[in-house]
Amino acid sequence: MDFMVAITTAVRRGAPNLYLVADMPFLPYQISKTDAIKNAGRFVTEAGAQMVKIEPTGTYLDVVKAVSDADIAITALKQRLSPKFAKSYGDLAQATIDAFNAYAKEVQIGRFPDAEHSYHIKSGELERLQQLLKG
Repeated sequence: MDFMVAITTAVRRGAPNLYLVADMPFLPYQISKTDAIKNAGRFVTEAGAQMVKIEPTGTYLDVVKAVSDADIAITALKQRLSPKFAKSYGDLAQATIDAFNAYAKEVQIGRFPDAEHSYHIKSGELERLQQLLKG
């Protein structure tokens, strides 16, 4: 955990304005719910991650719930074959990646948010607010 937190912290320093998902290594969430919350919390508080990735089996659903209940955002969007008894209702991984990339590109080039997707102050309201603040 110490190493993972250290390298996640380094990623945060190198990419301070990106949404950072930390990859929970093997064992820090398998031991107990308390350890899972503590270790996931380290990624958020020490490393600056916004989300923690956990790759649990059904045995650890209570751990996933406990971490989520602690207000730590988690993801498990695995991209490998599922067991025969698990039915897939759609492959959202690539669509999600494409959506995030499209959003990031529009923000970077200044296309979003645009006037259509923004709230605007009514004419004269800014001046009225400034007068109220003065006294």
